[in-house]
Amino acid sequence: MKLFTLLHRQFRHHRAASVLLVCIIVVVSGLLAAWPRAINAMYTKDLQQSVGELTASQRNVSAFAPSAITVSDDEHSNLTPADLEEQLASVRAGFPELLKPSVADAQWVSTATETGIIGDLPDGVYGIKPSFAIAPGLMDHATLTEGRLPESLPSKDLGEKPLEIILSAHGAEGARWKVGEVRSANVGAPQVRTGQGFWDPVAESDVVLTGIYEAKDPSAGYWSMAPALLYPGIINDPERGDLVSPTAVINVGSGVSTFALTGKTSLSVWYKLQPSALNAQTATALEAQLRQVSGQSTSLDADAGLLGTPLTFRSETADTIADVTERASTTNRILALLASGPLGVCLLTAVIAVRLVLDRRRNALALVAARGASGFQLRAALMAEGLLLGLPAAAVGTAVALLLVPVPVEPSQFLWPALTALTPAAIFAGTRLKHDDGPASLGKRRWRLVAEGAVVLAAIGSVTALLSRGGSGASTVDPVLSAAPLLIAVAVSLLVLRLYPLPLAWWSRRQRASSGLLSFLGPVRSVRSAVAALVPLMALTVGVAVVVFSGTLLSTFHDGVTKAARYSVPADLLVDTAPLDNAQLEQVEGIDGVAAVAALSDFVAASPQFDGIEANSRHVWLVDAEALKDVQSGYPGAIPASLLDELSSTTEGPLPMIVASQTGLTSGDEGEIRFYGEADVAVTASLDRISLLDTSNWVLLDRDAVRDRLDIEAFAGKLLIKLAPGADATQVKESLSEISGISGSQVTPSEYQERILESPSAKGLQLGLWTVVAFMGVLSALIIIMTTLVNAPGRNRLIALLRTLGFPPSRDRGLLLWELIPPAVVALVVGAGVGLLLPTIVMQAVDLRIFTGGPLPVGLAPDPVLLGLFLGGFVLVVLGSVAAAVAVGRRQRIAAVLRIGEE
Repeated sequence: MKLFTLLHRQFRHHRAASVLLVCIIVVVSGLLAAWPRAINAMYTKDLQQSVGELTASQRNVSAFAPSAITVSDDEHSNLTPADLEEQLASVRAGFPELLKPSVADAQWVSTATETGIIGDLPDGVYGIKPSFAIAPGLMDHATLTEGRLPESLPSKDLGEKPLEIILSAHGAEGARWKVGEVRSANVGAPQVRTGQGFWDPVAESDVVLTGIYEAKDPSAGYWSMAPALLYPGIINDPERGDLVSPTAVINVGSGVSTFALTGKTSLSVWYKLQPSALNAQTATALEAQLRQVSGQSTSLDADAGLLGTPLTFRSETADTIADVTERASTTNRILALLASGPLGVCLLTAVIAVRLVLDRRRNALALVAARGASGFQLRAALMAEGLLLGLPAAAVGTAVALLLVPVPVEPSQFLWPALTALTPAAIFAGTRLKHDDGPASLGKRRWRLVAEGAVVLAAIGSVTALLSRGGSGASTVDPVLSAAPLLIAVAVSLLVLRLYPLPLAWWSRRQRASSGLLSFLGPVRSVRSAVAALVPLMALTVGVAVVVFSGTLLSTFHDGVTKAARYSVPADLLVDTAPLDNAQLEQVEGIDGVAAVAALSDFVAASPQFDGIEANSRHVWLVDAEALKDVQSGYPGAIPASLLDELSSTTEGPLPMIVASQTGLTSGDEGEIRFYGEADVAVTASLDRISLLDTSNWVLLDRDAVRDRLDIEAFAGKLLIKLAPGADATQVKESLSEISGISGSQVTPSEYQERILESPSAKGLQLGLWTVVAFMGVLSALIIIMTTLVNAPGRNRLIALLRTLGFPPSRDRGLLLWELIPPAVVALVVGAGVGLLLPTIVMQAVDLRIFTGGPLPVGLAPDPVLLGLFLGGFVLVVLGSVAAAVAVGRRQRIAAVLRIGEE
């Protein structure tokens, strides 16, 4: 009979262990194939969602060019719309390879400003300063609700015939302008050279409103790129009324003289970037290409001897891609650190499964060896069996991963599954073929001490590398760094294994004189089989460590998100809205459920000066200091109450001012602030950061104090609201929405927290942690049961011998418990300790702020309740596995073992 024929028969009659090994390879290869694909899927989804949440003005590749170039079909224009679009298409064609297909064709708006409506004005309006715009894509995003579209007006007829315009509903309402109404506009300006020479200025022209339009979708990105087309600028003066600046859209063939003679024109250009074009494979390269394009100036060629119009493109998408890439990198790094434990346990499980296979093959191998088969032939046959088991199993696992995670395939994704496919053959090849079934032989290996020392050194080196080098990129994993948790747990297990027999030996000596056989025989057998307990001890230790590590990391992540949410939303309710006057603030304060309101005003028109130098870069904010002290109480990042008391001080002297440390100002610096008057200011404190403001050059003044000194009233653009006990935030937000003028975001800390937790990266991290915990529970149960099967031959021989001496069958269970319980108890205790140690090491190399947001560092925050649930669940799994192992162990066929011994 040939060797392979014999092994084939053995497989047919003892296939359970081989099937188990195949199942392990299928699961492990599937997980290893799905892991990078899942990371890429999460990465892609996070990219598209994060970039999609940007406003169009932040996301798109856009440029703004102030120039004297006129855009029109008129003969006196410098640049026709067709010429402009051709040049913009040429600019897009010159974009880098990945960016070019990621953006749509250019859209543009050309605008002329510095005009004014002269003559009688409607009641409540003291000034109308319209801008005139050509917007070719407007009617793709708007609907004409009244009137008609404007007709073309040749430049020669400007001043003789009315210039026809359309306005948005908001612009027409603000200017109190009805369809068909004619008003006179001052369009005079310095002469501008054209292809025909100098064009004479027109001092006055009639303007007629022919139509009113509304946005089809006010939230569309088009209006973010050209907000002036939808919303007019309105400045309210309590004494005189409104100063309205609407944008009037004219026909593309009209108004060359209007553009030329206003003396100030501008061109806005943008290329719409589609979030759906982003993916994990090209994100890094696309980020680099966006940075390459941003900041570079491209000139448009114009006729009439004018210099080219420089377009300097910008986009915030590159910064967002960088943030998402860092989140994906951190997720990948954390999951790699966690996965090293389960993968190590899977390897140990495969080793046990191979031992089970060899136990079933042992007699056949001995027979073949006795008939002259060489060791090479035996190993070659076993390696062939390993390949026959591993390759198809890995292929099945990889195929399942490809189907479950449908993302583009990369060759690197097959590396780890391929290594998994070769694992059974490698373990078969490295297994000793001739040794006793007893566990004592395992301790006689010559290089055991060397191997243990190497593991300890590897653990130290991996931890050192983890702390010094950090992690790798988003799509790659550094095995040296990722193996740190596994190596630490294995190193500790080896140390424990050296100490493990000591208490058992002490107990067995105490029980030597005891009348009970089991209380003596159980610990003696455990001491003698200490080395055989290495695999289950390491596996359970790693399992408990990973479970505790995951639980600690999960609670730390949630705690960090909670703190970050309370920092970013430093009140019960944060409202960002259009400017509100005092009457509207009083309505807010009167809402049922509102306990206090702190208003924050952007005093952008003010000019602070220090040492005679105007500091325009310092952003002035006005705040209700007394109300803010109450509203922000208990929130991280709040301004200290003592500083707010100083800020609201009504004593004579300079106005108190709190500044950001980045301004370079320090406590005691004095200056002045100007806005229709002057007031002295003095810096009382310099702070690194506050949760109210995300800018780095802010200065803060008390709203009431500024009003008293400068006799002005600032509008509130941000509200921090304290809710009354038991108040419903949803009802309060609904009441806020009913107040005229309040629009924008309204968010509570819990809503902000939920938004972070629901992000793709955060969900991926949490899902990974829970998956690791569940996987470790299943593996630990499998390890216990398989260990029972591996140790069955030696145990059964001992039981058979004891049975001949009168040992009752009812005591078999106790002997099996002595085999399982000591390593399980030691693993639970040691693994819990290692699991609590690992986060302190890993958190030195991983910054969770990329998930939580905000500047607050994320410190360890183990939750005793969560850890108790995790450990309790793991203990139940172990107890259930022990019970199952005892049931399996009692079914061993002792008679068959006795017959083998007799033979």
